[in-house]
Amino acid sequence: VHRVYSISDQAELSDNSFPNAEEDLGTPTNVDIDSWIVEVPFNFKYRYPISLKRHWLTGIGYSPMIFTHQVLEYDYELSGNSSAAIYSAYKKDKPELYPGTVNFSLGLSNETTRKDIIETSIYYQYGLKGMGEENVQQSFIGLRSVYWFRVR
Repeated sequence: VHRVYSISDQAELSDNSFPNAEEDLGTPTNVDIDSWIVEVPFNFKYRYPISLKRHWLTGIGYSPMIFTHQVLEYDYELSGNSSAAIYSAYKKDKPELYPGTVNFSLGLSNETTRKDIIETSIYYQYGLKGMGEENVQQSFIGLRSVYWFRVR
């Protein structure tokens, strides 16, 4: 997974301590965080039949995460000149294992006329503790679809 996000809220920036932030330049005005992650999900799913071809499905699981590579890019405003900015970056290439997330999902499974199965579900991942160099507790929500087919 390649996750990219940005933090520009001044309250959140001043509350967190970011690695290799230039303290002489003050608090960054923006931090862009690029993370390359290997996520290994372990999930249990329960299928409740609605009809012969449709099922409700619910799931719970756990996903440990290995951050293989991270880049943090800092933007600082020059004092007295709001139109100019200074840029710096911090790069970490050492892989690190984190406890990860607890996963929850709820969705619907439908069998097609060709006997294949299409699953669609809403999932939520709750971070167990701070992860990455920025040490932020990450939580995600999303939509996931799966197409199951037979190989003959």
